Amino acid sequence: MSNIIDLSEAAVTKSGEGKYTFGRQLQTSAEWSELPNLPVTSRFVGATIDSHRFVVVEAGCFSEGNVLLYDNRLPFSWKSLPASPMKECCDAVAVNGNLVLIGMGGSDANKVHILDLSTLTWSQLPSPRTFRDCCSIAFLGGYLYVFGGFQYTYHPGRGLGYGRSTTPISSVERLNMKTMQWEDVCHMSTKRGYCAVATLDDKIFVIGGSQHNWGVGLDLVEILDTKSLTWSSGPPTPIGAFACAAVSLGENVIITGGIRRFHENKSLGTTQVYTSSSKVWSVAKTNMITPRAWHAAGLLGKGQLIVAGGEKVCGASHKCYSPQFYDTVEEVILCSGWKTLGPLIMLRWLTQRNRANVDTEGVKSESDLAVRKLVSDKCPEDVFRMVCNFL
Repeated sequence: MSNIIDLSEAAVTKSGEGKYTFGRQLQTSAEWSELPNLPVTSRFVGATIDSHRFVVVEAGCFSEGNVLLYDNRLPFSWKSLPASPMKECCDAVAVNGNLVLIGMGGSDANKVHILDLSTLTWSQLPSPRTFRDCCSIAFLGGYLYVFGGFQYTYHPGRGLGYGRSTTPISSVERLNMKTMQWEDVCHMSTKRGYCAVATLDDKIFVIGGSQHNWGVGLDLVEILDTKSLTWSSGPPTPIGAFACAAVSLGENVIITGGIRRFHENKSLGTTQVYTSSSKVWSVAKTNMITPRAWHAAGLLGKGQLIVAGGEKVCGASHKCYSPQFYDTVEEVILCSGWKTLGPLIMLRWLTQRNRANVDTEGVKSESDLAVRKLVSDKCPEDVFRMVCNFL
């Protein structure tokens, strides 16, 4: 079941410590807005490290492995981090405050690397036992999960420019981050690669994907209960897609962009929202400014959704593939009001008026009393505490 919704009409309520749920639908500014561009055009993968930091990694066929950090406590800019040891990667996830990547294509396929964000050093983790390319990863409960992907049989001189045939797989493994041992998890019902994954409570949603590199997007959703390690089927998405990106917020799973059919020569600009209490998918009325696939998406704070980079599929045929890569970045505020915007507004207000200083470690204020005077009559106490924690 699906319906078209206006994301600008909903109320946010608090239900339990630190957890926000939403009224009829998510609340948002409705319109996407542009942010400063990335320094390079490419496919990207991304991971939300915490409520302030979003990391994106260049992931295209001709990438240099650039790794870039955005911290929403600072005026918007991209900070360069040490480049990835892999030139191609298919997914990224935050693990205990660090960044984990899984590689794809050629010699990088099936390799796993981690960037320690405190020391800014890369190290390699054990690879999954089953070879897989174009897979997806998630982290939950101390385990790194890997889902699906493709395996290849090579035929020199044949195939869509690659001389190979593609076989999707449904296998799932997880890496115990303490013992560094991989173990098998029961398979998905559907074989797929290029799927999107998102965590919600103790569950992992596996969404969409394709059964071929150049295929058709699936609308199938499977949900892994990580406590019982059992699978269940979720409602299908309104729009089948692969190479989309997924995040979660409160009781919602949100997917952006992707590709419906490779040979349609276009990418999607849609935002699809799943609400767990009603088990219903909806499509937002407003699209991203730039339709995109193979892009990074991150959710900061309690509602700042950012998408970055990616590509528009064009020139797709059995003889030619000429994608258009993007460096553009957009955001939409899914939960408006002080609970989301207050800290950001106050920090920028303070820095603009020289009431706080910005350096590489964040924002610092010379006077807590000045901060209290500025915000005590203008925002709720919980937001005031958040602002003080930032400063």
